[in-house]
Amino acid sequence: MYRLLNIPCLVSYLNRFLSNLGGFSIAFPLAVVIAATMAKEAFEDWRRRNQNVEANNRLAEVYDSKKNIFVETKWKKLIVGDIVNVKKDEYFPADLLFLSSSYEDGICYVETSNLDGETNLKLKHALDVTSSLQDERSLSHFKAVTKCEDPNENLYSFIGTLYYSGKQYALSPQQLLLRDSKLQNTDFVYGVVIFTGHDTKVMQNAIDPPSKRTVTGSVFFGIMTEKDVSMGKLTRWYLRPDITEIYFNPKQPYLASFLHLLTDLMLYGYLIPISLYISVEIVKVVQCIFISQDQEMYYAEADRPAHARTSHLNEDLGQRDDRSGEFFGKEARETSVISTPDEVGKTSSHGAVKGFNFMDERIMNGTWVKEPHSDMIQMFFKLLAICHPAIPDVHEETGEISYEAESPDEAAFVIAARELSFEFFSRSRTSISLHEVDHETRRKVDRVYELLHVLEFSSSRKRMSVIVRDEENKLLLLSKGADSVMFERLRVVSSGATAIEDKLQKGVPECINNLAKAGIRLWVLTGDKMETAINIGYACSLLTQGMKQIMISLDAAEIVALEKQNDRTSVEFGLIIDGKSLAFALNKNLEKSFFELASSCDSVICCRSSPKQKALVTRLVKEETGKITLAIGDGANDVGMIQEANTGIEISGVEGMQAAMSSDFFNAQFHFLERLLLLHGRWCYRRISMMICYFFYKNITFGLTLFWFETHSAFSAQPAYNDWYMSTYNVFFTALPVIALAPDLEWASLGAAVLNLGELPASVDRHPGQAEIVFKAEAFLPRHCKSVLLFFSFFIVTALP
Repeated sequence: MYRLLNIPCLVSYLNRFLSNLGGFSIAFPLAVVIAATMAKEAFEDWRRRNQNVEANNRLAEVYDSKKNIFVETKWKKLIVGDIVNVKKDEYFPADLLFLSSSYEDGICYVETSNLDGETNLKLKHALDVTSSLQDERSLSHFKAVTKCEDPNENLYSFIGTLYYSGKQYALSPQQLLLRDSKLQNTDFVYGVVIFTGHDTKVMQNAIDPPSKRTVTGSVFFGIMTEKDVSMGKLTRWYLRPDITEIYFNPKQPYLASFLHLLTDLMLYGYLIPISLYISVEIVKVVQCIFISQDQEMYYAEADRPAHARTSHLNEDLGQRDDRSGEFFGKEARETSVISTPDEVGKTSSHGAVKGFNFMDERIMNGTWVKEPHSDMIQMFFKLLAICHPAIPDVHEETGEISYEAESPDEAAFVIAARELSFEFFSRSRTSISLHEVDHETRRKVDRVYELLHVLEFSSSRKRMSVIVRDEENKLLLLSKGADSVMFERLRVVSSGATAIEDKLQKGVPECINNLAKAGIRLWVLTGDKMETAINIGYACSLLTQGMKQIMISLDAAEIVALEKQNDRTSVEFGLIIDGKSLAFALNKNLEKSFFELASSCDSVICCRSSPKQKALVTRLVKEETGKITLAIGDGANDVGMIQEANTGIEISGVEGMQAAMSSDFFNAQFHFLERLLLLHGRWCYRRISMMICYFFYKNITFGLTLFWFETHSAFSAQPAYNDWYMSTYNVFFTALPVIALAPDLEWASLGAAVLNLGELPASVDRHPGQAEIVFKAEAFLPRHCKSVLLFFSFFIVTALP
């Protein structure tokens, strides 16, 4: 936006070289601004160059076929076809075709947090035909040809063919090791360079983030254009009398208006000078520092402060009308419910083991073997310990086993199985090993299950399955997933069910309540099932006991019992819609009807929503209302929603940092939003707005003296002041007072009261940003009148003899 606003300033200053005004002195401010911008860009380019040099000069071990040894080579000298040796905790220097590893079955574990923000480890598999390449001697006889797809940005797809020993072998993403991902829990891997430099997938994804524009920035451009056009119209009106001696012919008023518009561009460019943009930028950077260093938004437990990743959207935080997102703490605690003909016993929580807060004396410490249906209980625990993508990490000194899982849910399942005597301790490409209790002998034994195939979890399948063969040569299909898809497939035997407590973070209900009081409309878009979403809606005060619930679901008959009583006296409505129904509601012919229904409700909860549906709902709200939207998320599935909204905020979770990489602001806890929006958002908006108004106030006073002088000089564009004085008026003489106005202590003193809306003085508006009261006529008019009075006093006093 600010680069766009430089254009009218440049046109104005270039036009001065053709007039009687001093072009060089008037162009001085623009030159200073451009020089400062060039210096800033040069510094950023220099910093990026240093980063590139550092990355290019990293060392990698490359196989030298002539010497039959690995030699150290800089990353920048790698070429396609090189065989690279990457060791534990090292980053991959290029996109590699995975040949073999320290594991005999050719597997390795990779962390891709630099690529997609996910901190969980991913399992990669080499082809069987190359997994035997374990040393330099075997590599010396390795000769193959690889054909693959062209370089592209898709991190999760790869198609290719390996031609080796006269045979063809299909390649998949399982054999691709991406640059900037990290090798973990594996001593070494051998890989062939497939893509280097800008052809790697991480570089293919190196694009600029979506451009977001503030409302205040748009106002700048509109005021500047309106000012120039208005002055041209005034000049045309003034020249209507038939005075043919003046320079511009009044018989051609439109031409005169255009020529005087050029004059106005030259003479009245001081009303909104380019120094205003620099002043605003300085204030915004300072505001970002205030946000990042606010100790009230520092989360000591995880050592994570708040962070503003952009300075262009500060004031929009104080102008929120609609907000969507998730607000779950992701502090998952697992509770197992055994599916047997008998009643399930009571449970109580205890904090002996991190991640496990479940207690039932009938099944703890192996006592479940005494239960009548111990075989079913054993199968359930066995399923928890086998059907998962988790990776065990054995501590070298203590021997303790921790698990790297794709989500807190997966980790909770495996930890629960371990604490219930089914300990998963090892996995390979073809097997999974457990320490388990046999229900017949009641003894702890080690068992190895042959892993035949894995059907991974996806948002479309909503389940995961594995096919294994046990030691008795029985084939087992073990599956787990969402109840909405599992119940439809219960031709297989149901082993049991699990429950995950998606615990709300501290202060969420109070934060939601205060945001609603501030006039912010709240929409919740979540992937949880409808029953869970409703319960959480009540827990965070988004739904109330007296609120009438409108439930839209393709199988709504199953959840009618969840509706609360006393609906007849309801005056508020809450809309709850599931993912299947939302898919229909977002069709082109139904989305407007859906929005009209949703906008008439006090609360909206969209459950079982896919990442794409979250983004589409956000876009629908933004387009239909034309208001400023804010999206809040905590995982990779919220990236689309965060990017689609006017402003995106990431709440740090344990499911990776991809949302943080795509967001505009970062917070460690949800309840910090209350301070970020209601305090910092309000301060940023009011300070920026008042600073701009102050700029207009002083410049209108200055500009009116020029205009009144023109009325006495036949509109000849003769300036009333020295050229250099006019050039330095905004750059030096009046720059600091305007910038110093931004951190006004009068508003800062209201900080504590702003967070408790009931304590605000009656004279203080509770949500000025949403109403944009600072930019309305009633706010501008008093200042303009004061500018006119000052102008008359200045001009009349100086005009007196």
